[in-house]
Amino acid sequence: MPFISFYGFSCTYLKQLLTDNRIHSEMGNLPVFALFDFDKAYDEWNGLNGTVIENDPCKGLIKKWASGNSYATMIPVPSNPEIQKQVIKNIATKETYGGNSSCEIEHLFYGQTATAMYYQTEPCVGGSKIVFKSDSEKTFFAKGVVNTLHKSCFEVFRPMFEFIKSKC
Repeated sequence: MPFISFYGFSCTYLKQLLTDNRIHSEMGNLPVFALFDFDKAYDEWNGLNGTVIENDPCKGLIKKWASGNSYATMIPVPSNPEIQKQVIKNIATKETYGGNSSCEIEHLFYGQTATAMYYQTEPCVGGSKIVFKSDSEKTFFAKGVVNTLHKSCFEVFRPMFEFIKSKC
């Protein structure tokens, strides 16, 4: 594998890994990638000193760190209109709600029959939003449900993976 993967415990930890010169030294200039949920983690992504190289939230916003071979990516927003309205303020301009958005990686699989029982609607300012029911279910969801989904459910990741492939 031409890059190394780290398990991120939080968005602040991911940003710290992404900008740690010791990591870059150990990587021998191989690229470092981080994937952030499109929620309050946006603020960590946005605060990263660098250049935005992808600004389409449906492809996954990408920022290159100014001081190294690191790339911070916001998860791509799925085409589901209910999830898009939780992230994208103006589809024409690609303007988002930034850190007030609500799209975690589990939201990418919302709308599938096999995943329906894992979501609920909660009230929020201006109406309601779809949320994953329980953080304690996320590991089972990832290991026991996501791997049963049709491959078409993963197409949302294609632009991000194509970008990673281009850097490797």
